[in-house]
Amino acid sequence: MIIDLSDISKLEIAFTKSEHENNHYRPDVIDSRFLNALNGLGGINGDLTWDIFDSNQIPDSLIDYVKGAEISNKKASQDIIDVIFLSQMSGFDLALGLQYLEDDLEIYYDDLSRVVFDNDGQFIKSADLFFLGGGKNVSASRNKRALFFELSRNYFSSIDLRLAGRFEDFDTGSSFDPKVSLKYEVNNLVSIRASMSESFSMPSMAQMFSSEVQLGSVRDTSNVFVRQAQLGNPNLKPATSENLNLGLLINALNYKFSLDYWEIDYENRIEAQSAQALLNENPNGPAITRNVDGDLIGVTTTYFNEESTEVAGIDLDLSYSFPINKFGDFDIRIVGTNLIKFSTPLVESGVSKMQNRVGRFNYDSHMHSLPRNRINLFFGINGKNFRHQLNTRYIDSYKNTRAITGLGLTYGYKNKVDSFVVHDYCLKNSETFTPDFFNGKLNFGFCIININDESAPQLYDAPDFSFDTRVHDPRGRMFSINFNLEL
Repeated sequence: MIIDLSDISKLEIAFTKSEHENNHYRPDVIDSRFLNALNGLGGINGDLTWDIFDSNQIPDSLIDYVKGAEISNKKASQDIIDVIFLSQMSGFDLALGLQYLEDDLEIYYDDLSRVVFDNDGQFIKSADLFFLGGGKNVSASRNKRALFFELSRNYFSSIDLRLAGRFEDFDTGSSFDPKVSLKYEVNNLVSIRASMSESFSMPSMAQMFSSEVQLGSVRDTSNVFVRQAQLGNPNLKPATSENLNLGLLINALNYKFSLDYWEIDYENRIEAQSAQALLNENPNGPAITRNVDGDLIGVTTTYFNEESTEVAGIDLDLSYSFPINKFGDFDIRIVGTNLIKFSTPLVESGVSKMQNRVGRFNYDSHMHSLPRNRINLFFGINGKNFRHQLNTRYIDSYKNTRAITGLGLTYGYKNKVDSFVVHDYCLKNSETFTPDFFNGKLNFGFCIININDESAPQLYDAPDFSFDTRVHDPRGRMFSINFNLEL
């Protein structure tokens, strides 16, 4: 809703309500009943046996007896009220606003799927399922209040100055974060921009409260496939950061160019624990569950606040277009990121120091892989009726410092994950060629993803011996056809 207060002032009021709900029914085998059946105690009367050597001897009633499912309901909702006042004052464009936000999260697992933990996160009761892990019930809510302002003004038709600030207050913390940005147009082609700011980021409801248990792989002396639980941490602090950006822009008739250097210094950055890193740090730690024989049963991870994180990089964006006579218009674009630094604390011999994680697989820390360079290249031709586009995607190689066994070496594994280059082709109708279809406009397209059917680079990461799931796509060549009808 917009209310005009005067010729230069207005009030905007908005209310947003969103809700998401999932009902899961995931078939599985009831673990305790299956074990009873193996011992000849299966079935309603406790007198049936599961014959692992001859499945033809297993009665249907016993199969039905061991059948189960992970049953859960997850519901999240969010209500937001925004009020913004827009006006002008002493040559400045002014915006003042306030926001109220309320989050609710409800998670329910049935008795068969419910998991119980002690205060250290060790399993007291696991889901009575053979493969699926279940989770714990959650009922949580929170609210947030915010006040913010922004002032902007143009000087000498070449300098754009913006000042902004935001105060946020919620159940476990508050923060005021200012920002100043400046853009200077050197001439009609070249501009320089710079900004400094502080930011404040609340943990999400999932990071604070939710839970999920999965069957995952870790490297240990006993079992490699175990229950891995990820629990929310209600004691998380908000993440704060100091941000710096310096940029150069060139905007000509046929080409655009931007080069930005950026730095982010975090405090209390929210990170998910790694099950493997917890095992490496202390194989018998409080979050590690073992049976009486010392065999690994489960690992419980949560979210934590990283004390300090220093990140820096360079972003490049270059585009160029020109006509090519009867074939249409040709355009090319290059978008790339060079990650210079991603440093987190490393404790060695009781001494903490900052370790740059760029260019590493980072199996031994609560991190993921960080390739140094990513580059995307786009070629396009806009014809009369269709647009043809060829995309090239490049991901840099990076180190894997995990020790490789002799057997692994014979299979071609090495302490490096190779670079990855794939090409895609897409064809879609132009904006001027949209056939009429049921009184609407039909848009359509066809794509070949990974034309050369490139395989994901090998990664030595026992026990999977596979590929890096956080970086590479193993699916090979794919075809897609899409239609979009606008009525």
